[in-house]
Amino acid sequence: MVKQRGDGGDGTLMRGQAPSATRRHSRRPGRRAGLPRLRRAGAALIAVGSVLLVAAGSAAAIPELESSTGANTFLNPYNASGMGQKIAADTWVDVACKVYAPQIRSANPDGYWYRIASPPWNNVYYAVANTFRNGDIPGHPPYIHSTDWAVPDCSTLSAPAPSPTPTPGPAPVGPSDRDGDGVSPPVDCLDTNSSVHPGAPEIPANGLDDDCAGGDRPGKILALVAVNWKLTQSHLRLVRLRVEDAPPSAQIAILCRGKCRFRTRHTQAGATGHTALLRLIPRRFRPRSTLEVRITAPNMIGKVVRYRILRHRIRRGQIPLGQRLCLPPGTTRPRRC
Repeated sequence: MVKQRGDGGDGTLMRGQAPSATRRHSRRPGRRAGLPRLRRAGAALIAVGSVLLVAAGSAAAIPELESSTGANTFLNPYNASGMGQKIAADTWVDVACKVYAPQIRSANPDGYWYRIASPPWNNVYYAVANTFRNGDIPGHPPYIHSTDWAVPDCSTLSAPAPSPTPTPGPAPVGPSDRDGDGVSPPVDCLDTNSSVHPGAPEIPANGLDDDCAGGDRPGKILALVAVNWKLTQSHLRLVRLRVEDAPPSAQIAILCRGKCRFRTRHTQAGATGHTALLRLIPRRFRPRSTLEVRITAPNMIGKVVRYRILRHRIRRGQIPLGQRLCLPPGTTRPRRC
């Protein structure tokens, strides 16, 4: 019969035998006394998480080749503000994700921007996607890819895309520009007529303040005063006096000063603007008298034709020459035009 050792002879314990104090402390020589299991498990999880994050960050970046023109970079793709370092032509960079910001015309037709992960841009700056090759082979046109659709949207990543910078709204204006001439009331003095606004050419006597300068500019009356004289040795005889092409309903006044047989006569132009005046006045005029025909109309510069009958001209056989004057609205004394 072989005698068995109390410890099994090979270092193992026999069933029902308690381990000695020495062996109880020597079974786990690597265990540090007093270290809780929870702390050891947490440290392991942190280490594994760090490795996964690094791997995920590396996998998110997609290499893209810049075109032969290079590209500017910006902090905010929505309004192209905060310019950064330019990406050199024909340079490979890592792209983290893409942002849809079609507000800038150069981003069309797709409207996307790339967030550049490579230094020195470090996931902060953006460049227009259509400036990259996006899979097109240099030297082998046509180049048809404006965006690499393999690049993920920034909205799907943990890092949010930059918020658009709000643009200020238009300044409050007055009433709407109803006639579409670009000027609103009260600057536009007639917002139902697009030809009336400040700076428009003023058309005299059209009843409109075309340039909004404070009223319609009066136009000139261009009527014709037709007169024929018959000369004798001592006086003149009027054989024709007629107004032609006057404004319809224009007021006509015939005045005589000096040695005259009348002072004033009044009449009105007809619808055609032609009016005979000879029937209204005596036909004989003495020297040192003055005959005057005035034609006036509302908001128009009146026309005055003045004839001075002088003795020395009669002796020389000369008939009076008409002097043309103007009569501004609201005045009574003619003046030179």
